[in-house]
Amino acid sequence: MEGALRRRVLQLAARAIEQRVNADQSDYAGPHRPCPCGHRARYAGRRSKRFTTVLGELTLTRAYYHC
Repeated sequence: MEGALRRRVLQLAARAIEQRVNADQSDYAGPHRPCPCGHRARYAGRRSKRFTTVLGELTLTRAYYHC
């Protein structure tokens, strides 16, 4: 029973962190942003990526720009 409770608590913690991080969309810099190559990168939406952490799987999203 302790093991099941521990797994559930870790899952809940992972979801809370996932929601908190994904709520912050300060990485969006507008429809264009400077690219390291000197051109302007265009906003192409938000992309997600899965991570494995000590809490379990997390899916985080970020602004994606394409040059």
